[in-house]
Amino acid sequence: MATLRLILMRHGEAEDGRGMQDHARRLTAGGTAEVRRVVKALVAAQFVPTKAVSSDSTRTKDTAVCVNLELPVALDWQFLPDLYLCGLDKIQAVLERLDARKHQTVLLVGHNPGFSAAGTVLTGDNVSLATAAAALMTVDAQSWKEAVQLTGAWTLDRIITP
Repeated sequence: MATLRLILMRHGEAEDGRGMQDHARRLTAGGTAEVRRVVKALVAAQFVPTKAVSSDSTRTKDTAVCVNLELPVALDWQFLPDLYLCGLDKIQAVLERLDARKHQTVLLVGHNPGFSAAGTVLTGDNVSLATAAAALMTVDAQSWKEAVQLTGAWTLDRIITP
């Protein structure tokens, strides 16, 4: 049995998007600063991921760049269209494919309302993620496949806000 750690992070503040597709919105300068502050707090809390998976939107890709700037070792990111405006089912499908022996701390970057709702279902606590906020959660399980089925059993260690 291992303690698996999940970081559900919402992208940083993005452009308002007038005149462009939602998927193409970039981070603002403020959004970049938000993400960097939150990642510094993750490192200080020793909640450093070894695996990162994100939505394929421009603002989450921008968030990934900011994350790598603040981590001791840059992550190799995976960008998936399935995490764009998704719910718990898509998050579970992504996590189920991960090897818990290699990756005990995983960072997922995405969007609301799906990420806040997923955190709420997994922990049983009210998880509300503002821009760039990260929910730090843990659960004891043999695998990620087992872990994602333990709805309501995860511990919400804390939410880091910018």
